[in-house]
Amino acid sequence: MPSERNCRNESGKAYLFNIAFAFYLVSASIGQAAQIIVGHLAGAKDEDGARRTGFRAFKLAIIVTASVSLVGILCRYFLVSRFTDNPDVIQIASTLLIVNHFLELRRTTNLTIIPACAVPVTSPSRRPGLFFQTG
Repeated sequence: MPSERNCRNESGKAYLFNIAFAFYLVSASIGQAAQIIVGHLAGAKDEDGARRTGFRAFKLAIIVTASVSLVGILCRYFLVSRFTDNPDVIQIASTLLIVNHFLELRRTTNLTIIPACAVPVTSPSRRPGLFFQTG
C-alpha cells in the first residue's frame, strides 16, 4: 500500500512531466526540422551546407530550450500551482523542475545532433555526417 509521502512524490513527478513535455516539444520540433533540411542538403551533395545547417540548428535549439527552461525555473511555483494546491507537491515538483533544466540541455543535444548525423547516403562509398566521414 503506497504511503502518503510516495503519493506526493509521484504526484510531483507527474506534474513535472506535464510541464517538461512543453520544453521537450520545443527541442523536438527544431531537431525534426533540422533533420529534414540536413537530409535535403546531403541529398543535393552539399555536405558543407548540411554541416553548417546542423550546427546552426543545434545552437538555435540550445538557446531556445535553455531560455524556455530558465523561464520555467523562474515561474516554477506558478506553473506547478496551476496543477495542485498541496504545498508539499509544489515543493517537490519545483525542485525537480530545476534538475530538469540540465536534462533538457542533454535532451536537446540528442534531438538535434543525432538525427542530423543520420543523413542519407549520397554515394556508395561515403556517408556524410556532421563530425566525420564514414565509409
